[in-house]
Amino acid sequence: YVYLRGGEHNVLVPNEKGTGAPEYIAYFRNVDGTSDTNRIHLKAFKGERPIIGKAAGIAQGTGLVLMESSWWEIAGIEVANTNNGGIWLAGGSELKVHHVTVHHAAHAFSGGNPAGIKVNGASNVDIGFSTFFETVEDMPFFFVRGNGIQLFSNVGTVKIHNSRFTQTVDHEVYECPTSGTSCDPS
Repeated sequence: YVYLRGGEHNVLVPNEKGTGAPEYIAYFRNVDGTSDTNRIHLKAFKGERPIIGKAAGIAQGTGLVLMESSWWEIAGIEVANTNNGGIWLAGGSELKVHHVTVHHAAHAFSGGNPAGIKVNGASNVDIGFSTFFETVEDMPFFFVRGNGIQLFSNVGTVKIHNSRFTQTVDHEVYECPTSGTSCDPS
């Protein structure tokens, strides 16, 4: 288990040369669990609110990238105010993402195809009990191929359930409180 403590996690890590990956805040490549009972868990520390990105302002890069990694479970974290996407699941299989909140995760000036969560070339992915809101800023000026969620070239099952995706046209900056369990605009 990897438990993230409360607060902001936003130190930018440069991309690996030749991978095509953007800069990122949290990046795992070829890190695998072995089975459903032996997953790698990335979770919020009990009673705390970790934010990958920033509570206010903009953190550069993509929030969380799992590249060619399998048998992961991501739960209880928030990805906020990044400029090139929230969570990116690239390749890999048997991935579970639940009870996450992703918002303000892409901006027009970042280029590429950012989204709240991208699933590219992955298999057997389960996304549930999560909230994705205001994931793309500058909508009138930006061509988006999925703003809340983006699915490309996946094999196997990608299951999305019990989640909420919202995007408004008239953007206002939404800053989350510095305490609490989740950032939710409703």
